Amino acid sequence: MSDEYVLCEELPIFRYTWPGQNEQYACLEHAVKLAAIADAMGFHLQMIPLDSRFDDNDRKCDQKVRVKNE
Repeated sequence: MSDEYVLCEELPIFRYTWPGQNEQYACLEHAVKLAAIADAMGFHLQMIPLDSRFDDNDRKCDQKVRVKNE
C-alpha cells in the first residue's frame, strides 16, 4: 500500500503568499489549514479573498492531497 499526492480539485477562494514563494491559491478547507500552520509558527499569513468575478475556471487550489492506494 502506497500513497500518492495529487493537486486539490476544489476552486480557490483565497490567494496567499509565503515569504520567498510565488502567490498561490487555496480553497476554504486548505486556507483554514494554512492559517492554522502559520499561527502555530507565530506567523501572520494574509489570506486575500478572490473577487467574486474571478472566473478563471482553469485555476484550482494549489495544495496537494493524499490519495491512498490499496
